[in-house]
Amino acid sequence: MQRLWEFGEQWVTDRPNTANLYRAWYDAAARKVRYASLNTADLEDAKRQLAAFVLKHDAMPKLAPAGVELEAVLERYWLQHGIDTAAARSAKAAIGMWKRHFGSGALVSDVTLESCKAMIARWRREGRSDGTIGRYLGVGRAAFNRAVKAEELTYAPPVPTVTSGAEYSHVATTDQMAGFLNAIERPHLSLYCLIRIGTGCRDDAARELGPAQVDLTRGVIALNPDGRAQTKKRRPTLKLVPTLAQALQEAGEADPYVSLHGKRQAEIRAVWHATRERAKLPAHFIPKIIRHTMATHLRTEGVPEWEAQGWLGHRAAGTSERYAKFR
Repeated sequence: MQRLWEFGEQWVTDRPNTANLYRAWYDAAARKVRYASLNTADLEDAKRQLAAFVLKHDAMPKLAPAGVELEAVLERYWLQHGIDTAAARSAKAAIGMWKRHFGSGALVSDVTLESCKAMIARWRREGRSDGTIGRYLGVGRAAFNRAVKAEELTYAPPVPTVTSGAEYSHVATTDQMAGFLNAIERPHLSLYCLIRIGTGCRDDAARELGPAQVDLTRGVIALNPDGRAQTKKRRPTLKLVPTLAQALQEAGEADPYVSLHGKRQAEIRAVWHATRERAKLPAHFIPKIIRHTMATHLRTEGVPEWEAQGWLGHRAAGTSERYAKFR
């Protein structure tokens, strides 16, 4: 047996009479080396599995940024937190962008205001919007803060804030909305749109909605499922509008409702884009236009700001008040 690769306090090794590689570590209490099969004979695959296991489960000593690899902090954040969030896909993309810019072997101490500014400039040259860049930076900031809270870092490096300079201001006309709905060929996209129109919810809340969140008898829909902690993007509980109630009743026990061939949809951009092309609508007609349009109608119809705030799941009054001009 030989140590083929080490990571932290564990290593990859081979064992007699098997092609599979093993994860090995010293058990101080039993004073012996223990083994666990990685169920692969490929060394690179074994390395990835070992690194993932150590990053997720093993404790790390509290170190200064100069002694910690940036990739380890980002991966630990992903495995211990990001992978379980509603925005997992976005978090994974952000981590990839950080790793791509700083490269393999970079230390946390390499993250400075100047290096972050260079990274932001690079992303802008590549055509990323300030809103997207702000999300990328937020994931990195969250990863450093998690490491400090877990006492793996002595302090978090500075990460600047970038906010989108322009508000999304587009509102769909009734004809545009009707044209889009009439161009839909996939039932799951039709139901997705009805959920968003009937509740004004965000994209992820619509895609994740299931029968357990809907009480057809009492006519109530809970956008935040049991067991999911509320975040700053609150998901309220609302009365069901008749059109949506009928659509959900016809959908039966599909869980979630927005499913294709029995599978949950991680995103609907491709089918949305194809439908928009058939309807001959402009490029700004993206999924968020539904929520923005419904919020605008609330204020157009004179709904009080505090009520619109609760319906949209806004925590701060100012967010809903951006639609006050439509009173």
